[in-house]
Amino acid sequence: MPSLLARRAVLERAAFLLGLLVAMKYRVCTILAVVGLATSLAIPAVVFVMSLNLKGIRTVDIPFEETGYSHFESTVIRSRDAADRFLNQATAKKDSWNNRVGFNTAIRNARVDFQNEALILLRHTEGSGSIQVQYRKPYLQSKTLICDVQRQVPGICTCDMAYYCAAFVVPIADVETVELRVDGKQTAVLSVKNAQ
Repeated sequence: MPSLLARRAVLERAAFLLGLLVAMKYRVCTILAVVGLATSLAIPAVVFVMSLNLKGIRTVDIPFEETGYSHFESTVIRSRDAADRFLNQATAKKDSWNNRVGFNTAIRNARVDFQNEALILLRHTEGSGSIQVQYRKPYLQSKTLICDVQRQVPGICTCDMAYYCAAFVVPIADVETVELRVDGKQTAVLSVKNAQ
């Protein structure tokens, strides 16, 4: 049986080559979950991400898990005034945030051109902090941006709430709606076109 390092090297090469092939064919941001290969090699599943420009869509580097996210739901922001109102309302309860400054700074540093772009905040809440949550890179289907959230539920869960959020800046000419799916099930659909 090959060593763990040899198996990892095979897995990394396979993922890299597969990623190149898919990226060259579709020219989109590609996520490769090499679960089948990892399982056959007896290595824990690893997710490989290859980022290519997805029609001007970019990720905003906000904290992934944050108690302060309990103050708002998934939303689309289409103007500087709406962004300022949102930040003032969402961060008003200073004591309930772990990293309010980091969130505000990341949103402001996104430098959204609201004439041509919208800010998307996709929220997810878990009833237990022991449930592992991962936002996958979004993909575009027609003019719908789809963001998948995958969960791993342990046999025994803790009794604490966990609040998650992912933020994206999208070109309004290319994205009309945003869909959030959790474990393959649609949980939210947001209109970019009709947002304020």
